Amino acid sequence: MGNALVDVLLGAFATGVNLPTLVLLNVVLATGYAVLVALLVLSLYARHDLVPHVLVMLLLATALWLSINWFISNVGLVDAQTQQEQLLGGNKQPDNGAAAASDGPDPAAEPPPQPQEQQQPGSKKDQ
Repeated sequence: MGNALVDVLLGAFATGVNLPTLVLLNVVLATGYAVLVALLVLSLYARHDLVPHVLVMLLLATALWLSINWFISNVGLVDAQTQQEQLLGGNKQPDNGAAAASDGPDPAAEPPPQPQEQQQPGSKKDQ
């Protein structure tokens, strides 16, 4: 359960939507929809003048719910691990206090390619 809450928080701050965020979003929207249905039932018995307003709110809630799920289905879900790497900067290695200070470039790394001089047509080197 704790991991799902972390994934929801990651989904709030990173780009894309992960599965736990989508599930929580649908639960919240379903709860709001249930409250509106209960309000409709209560207004049918108590105050008939509220029925049209509650029906419009139900229509808006349905449109919101469907449009959010349609948008997410078109965009696609993002893996929570991808979001974590995006927020935390990739593969974080634990800092053991033994960080090596680098005086220069890594000797095992390949040297950068040297730029080649391009000759202009009609230059003195062509003549």
